[in-house]
Formats: sequence, C-alpha cells, structure tokens
Amino acid sequence: MNNEIEKALSFDSLAEAEKITGIDYHGNDGVIALGMLLGIEHGKQKAALLQANKDTCFRNNLEQQIEAIEDMGFKLLHCDNIPGTGDKWRIFWRNGVLLFCDSYFNDTSMNGGNAYFNYKGPRNGMRRGSNGYVGEIDGQPVWEGHVDIREGLRHTLDTMRESGELLSKWISCPFLWLLHYMDTNQAGYNYNAINAERIALLPIEVQEAIKGS
Repeated sequence: MNNEIEKALSFDSLAEAEKITGIDYHGNDGVIALGMLLGIEHGKQKAALLQANKDTCFRNNLEQQIEAIEDMGFKLLHCDNIPGTGDKWRIFWRNGVLLFCDSYFNDTSMNGGNAYFNYKGPRNGMRRGSNGYVGEIDGQPVWEGHVDIREGLRHTLDTMRESGELLSKWISCPFLWLLHYMDTNQAGYNYNAINAERIALLPIEVQEAIKGS
C-alpha cells in the first residue's frame, strides 16, 4: 500500500493531462479542464487509500483527522479556544514530533497544521515539507523541518523512519508557527511572543526536548 500512497500523493493532474493530450496546458482551456477532471477523480481515489491506512486526509472532518493523529501515537498536550469563534487550537506530541493545528467551521474541520521535527538521515528520506541542515550525529546529517499534517502524515513519518530517525530530543529548534488564524488578525502581533507563551504551556520534558542543544 505504501507505494500506492506515494504515487497518489505525488500525482500531478495537469502533467497527466499534458501526457494524455500531448499538449502544454498553458493557455489551453481544454487541457486545463481535463486536468481538473483528473484531479477530482484522483482525489477520491487518494482519499480512499489514505483513509484505509488510517491517515490524515483533506476529505476527513476534524474528528477523523484527530482520530488518525491519535492513532499514530500523538498525545494532546493543550487545547484552547480561539477567541470570538467556535474553533480551537491544539498541540500534540509524539516522542520528538511536535504538532500544532487549528480548526474552523465551529471546530468541525481542520484549518491548518504542521508537524515539527529533527531528522537524522539522508535528505531524500524527507520527501515532503521544508527542511534545513543543522549538524551531524554519529557521522550522519541532521535536518530540522516541518510537514503539513493535513494529508498523508502517517505515510510521511513512516517513510522517514524507513531510512532515518526522528530524534526524540532536538539539536536545533526549527522555525515554529504556533499561531492560529485569529492571532494574525491582530495589528502588530508578535509571533515570537505568542510562540513563547504557547511553548510555556507544554510539559517541562517537552520544552526541554524541543529547545535544541
């Protein structure tokens, strides 16, 4: 199933439409329309694969997303209301992976979220997300990074572990964004101060694990 999921997550509907027609999609409404149709059909197939694997998926509601996250072993560390809305923000942790997300539509859908980590292993072991080199351990490179949690999180973390290791204690803290969508509506908001406030809510052992050496 892993190979099928990898192919599904890497699928490019416009590239496939170009392959079928032999025509560049730029400026061609017919090829663009075909790409959209392929994308819709592919989205259904991809969702079915991910849901069968108990993975996160854009077609999941919030309850299903959280169920998948907790099934991966993540523990909820903090949950709080987003003022003036019916939504919430949440922080989860699983032995070296810090996960932040916020909700919308009265806490029924996931708005956005990232998982943050330090990874020891080859860079090509991280097929998705953003990363940067931060040093070496035992002669192996270490990268700090993050991935979008909303689709294929289980598959992404599993493939990373196949060729490397997610460190339980970070040597470098990646750029963290522990802000919900209403935080950024405040004029002059200070993301460093907001991050610091939310990190302070976490258990001491988690704060120690993510501060970097």
